[in-house]
Amino acid sequence: EAPCCFNYVEAARPIARFAENRPYLHKAIFYGVLSIIPIAMCISISTIFGAGLILATGVLYGLMSLGRK
Repeated sequence: EAPCCFNYVEAARPIARFAENRPYLHKAIFYGVLSIIPIAMCISISTIFGAGLILATGVLYGLMSLGRK
C-alpha cells in the first residue's frame, strides 16, 4: 500500500481512492490472507520472515479497527 506513490500517477488515482476508503477491518483481513498464501506455497525462513511482516501489518490494521477503549 503506497498511497503517496499512487496519487502522482493519474491512472492509479481511482485505485488509491478505493484503497483509502476501505475500513481497517477489510485491510486487516486482506493482509492476513495475503500473508498466508506464500507460507502455504513454500516454507523457508525468508518466506516466513517476509510474510510475517505482511501479517504484522494486518495485525496493526486489526488493532486499529478495534479502536481505543
